Amino acid sequence: MSLEKRILNKQNDRLKTNLAQQKVELNLIADVEKALDKANSKRRNLEKLAKKISSDLNELQSDYAIAFQIAKKGENAAKEIGAEDLRKLFGNRADEAKDYEGAVGRAANKIFSAVSGI
Repeated sequence: MSLEKRILNKQNDRLKTNLAQQKVELNLIADVEKALDKANSKRRNLEKLAKKISSDLNELQSDYAIAFQIAKKGENAAKEIGAEDLRKLFGNRADEAKDYEGAVGRAANKIFSAVSGI
C-alpha cells in the first residue's frame, strides 16, 4: 500500500471517529433538552397547582373568619339569656374557628412563598 493511500486511510479513520463523537454529543444534547423540557413542564404545572391550593386556603381562611364571627354572636346571645352550656359551646366553636383561620392562613402563605421562590 502506498504512503498516500495509508495517509488517506488514517485521515478517513480520524474523520469517522470525529463524526461518531459528534453524533454521540448531539444525541446527548437532544436527551438533555428532552429531559429538561419534561421537567420544566412538570414544574410549571406543579407551581400552578400549588398557587391554586394557596388561593383556596386563603378562601378557606375567610370561611373560618365568618364561622368565628357567627360563633361569637351565638356566644354573646347565649350569655345574654344566661344559657351557660350554650355559651361554652359557641365559645369552643369560636376558638376552633379562630385556630384554624390562623393555621390555614399561615399554610397558604408558606405554600405561596415556597413556590414563588422557584
